[in-house]
Amino acid sequence: MAVTPPPPTTAQIEAIIIGLLSRRVASSSICPSDAARGLCKPGSAAWRAWMPLVRDVAQAMAERGVLQITRGDQAVPKAELQRGAIRLRRGLGFGAWRADRNDSSV
Repeated sequence: MAVTPPPPTTAQIEAIIIGLLSRRVASSSICPSDAARGLCKPGSAAWRAWMPLVRDVAQAMAERGVLQITRGDQAVPKAELQRGAIRLRRGLGFGAWRADRNDSSV
């Protein structure tokens, strides 16, 4: 029987989202599943169970202006966040959020 790993923390999810977006050009986006997969060991299916957590953390980050959540070029309303394909993009507060995190870790 496979052992299910504990769910990731909010901080772990935020860090993987920021890391993935930081490694791409500013105008690009990521799929939330990229973040969920990045939290798992290769080949693990646990990422599927973590998708609602990743979307919830992304929504909280979007509410703080760190991210934009889109479907195509349109912002996704909170009520529609848990279904359908979405993309995560840098928000206006992305750079400031990263600087705050880097300063607090010194």
